[in-house]
Amino acid sequence: MSLVAGTPVIIIRTTDHKVTTGAEWFNGIYDDYVYVAESLDEVYILAKQILNKSFNYKLYPHFDSEYYDRLPQIFDRTIKDNVNGYM
Repeated sequence: MSLVAGTPVIIIRTTDHKVTTGAEWFNGIYDDYVYVAESLDEVYILAKQILNKSFNYKLYPHFDSEYYDRLPQIFDRTIKDNVNGYM
């Protein structure tokens, strides 16, 4: 949700891999906005660094351009294939 708001987030590593695996989706895309901390001490250090950065808070719509904008093309092709007897 923080990325939807264009706000940086610090994720605290847990014993469950799901949280950090989710954060890996954003590696190389939103590096200035998504951070993973190993401990609360590291959260404090990262928070101080983030507060000293300047953000424009308008993120590049990576997932729209790479995935969601292509859905109509995929959907249209599927409809045409079904109409023409292909599946």
